[in-house]
Amino acid sequence: DLKPSNVLISHDGDRPSARVIDFGVAKATAEPLTDKTLVTGIRQLVGTPLYMSPEQAGQSDLDIDTRSDIYTLGVLLYELLTGVLPFDPASFEGAGYAGIQHLICDIDPPRPSSRLSRSTSESSMVAENRRMDRRQLVGMLRGDLDAIVMKCLEKRRDRRYESAASLAEDISRFLRDEVVHARSPGFGYRARKFVHRNRIAAVASLLVTIALLSGSSLAVWGMIQARKDRDDALAAKAAESEQSRIATERAESLRRELYRSTIMRISDIVNSGTADPIKMDLDACDADLIHWEWRRLRMLADTSDETIATGAGAIRCIRFDPSGERYLLAEESERISLRSAIDHRTLRSLVHASPAVAARDVQFSLDGRRAASANDENSVFVWDVESGEVIRRIDLAFGNLLSVALDGDGGRIAVGSFWNDTYIFDVASGREMYRLKPPAHRARSLQFFDGGRLLMIGSLATDVCVFDVDRGVMVWHEPVGEFVIWSARVSPAEDVVVATSGDARIAGFGATSGDRLFDEHVDKVERGAMAIDDASGLIFLAAEDGLITAYDLKTGERRFVLRGHEAGVSSLAVNPRTGALLSTSSDGVIKRWDVRRN
Repeated sequence: DLKPSNVLISHDGDRPSARVIDFGVAKATAEPLTDKTLVTGIRQLVGTPLYMSPEQAGQSDLDIDTRSDIYTLGVLLYELLTGVLPFDPASFEGAGYAGIQHLICDIDPPRPSSRLSRSTSESSMVAENRRMDRRQLVGMLRGDLDAIVMKCLEKRRDRRYESAASLAEDISRFLRDEVVHARSPGFGYRARKFVHRNRIAAVASLLVTIALLSGSSLAVWGMIQARKDRDDALAAKAAESEQSRIATERAESLRRELYRSTIMRISDIVNSGTADPIKMDLDACDADLIHWEWRRLRMLADTSDETIATGAGAIRCIRFDPSGERYLLAEESERISLRSAIDHRTLRSLVHASPAVAARDVQFSLDGRRAASANDENSVFVWDVESGEVIRRIDLAFGNLLSVALDGDGGRIAVGSFWNDTYIFDVASGREMYRLKPPAHRARSLQFFDGGRLLMIGSLATDVCVFDVDRGVMVWHEPVGEFVIWSARVSPAEDVVVATSGDARIAGFGATSGDRLFDEHVDKVERGAMAIDDASGLIFLAAEDGLITAYDLKTGERRFVLRGHEAGVSSLAVNPRTGALLSTSSDGVIKRWDVRRN
């Protein structure tokens, strides 16, 4: 039962000590009073109402704990600071149990500073006891002490201090002129506390601020003077404009002369056979001065591992056999040659019945024993690779053939054209097996996989498709972008179909599921061929500007660029055994890039 008459102040040496001398409420509730008693329990209105917490005045004792004592301590602190209780004792007289409950539970007492401001006689007496002016006392209470007292007197116990130790700590913080927890610590409040605690530092900061303001004033004066000087300089600049023009012309002349001397110097270096150091100097040239001579020298700064001159004209297509020991080369000069992948010598020439017609596309069967070609007119040929003999010729009723593909043992052949549907024929009989209509028509890219059971179709429309040849059903088809597909290839090892479209997109799909794995924008529309290296996880795209760009097979992100071709790149192929990338161009040049090794 905390109240002034039950609190005794004693002295332990020079240190005062507060002691509670009446535990009548605790005894009245028949609770054991031991060293482990932590909460105040009450099941009836027991205690002094003027010092009673809202939960003690309530109907239930379930919410009563040590925070009820915090409320009573707040009443004591209120009385110590103001000389009066939070509630007028007269209002409790004759109020009855319900009235007392209403006053304690629902009515908020005024702040201590407000109470003293309104009560002149009481505040004057308290101020006299404190030996200070009343207004000074009110000012001292306003703020931190108001907040500490009112936090103790919160109606809701969860908004009070958790314990008497927390209350004591906040009072100690007030006495040390630190930020108290009972208040919201705004910037101005924290600043005032800092100044009170650090008066010397605050005065020093003020002096520094005054010095800065003085310096700013001098700076403003200097700015005004500088503007005057600037006006004088502008007048002088008008007279110097002609000299400036002459100097600019001289600088431009020197810049062009530097470019010319750089080109001549690098040309001498290239002719001497030491071309490696020139790339940085070439890249440092100003872009507006660059012409054919720069591009020629930049091409000579070749990063490929080998350059093979075929002696032929433009090369249309190159394909490796599954062993990686040979490759087929289709030339613009109507010749198809089988070459060694080691020394690039011609092993055999495959001659069409109509030799004046060049092949558009060539492909090996998955077992490497047969090869197929589609020419510019309307004929498709299937060859025996070892003998070079034609096994089957199929003449179609339409031309503009684009692509051809053989299945696992070369028993079935797929043919795509620019305007028509995609056809699948039986090689032994030449009989038409399937005719695939949109979205699988106008096939620019064809590739059998999964042992020849599945056929990937990259359409000149917007879709890439996978067709089950054994069952004769479309497995899936998905658009790549909003424009035509330029190239598409399958990575059987990674189960990925990769395709590029005319709106500068590269997309990857699950080869058997059709799930879209990635969809990325590329720097430019890659209209050339494509090759995939499963071992290094790279996609290679050829471009008409002679560059070859590598992308990540799993994410479609750009990795690096291969430079070296002077003409546009027409075809790409990866050696499945060594991982070497062969690229062909329209000027009859083949380049080898050891991507895995490098």
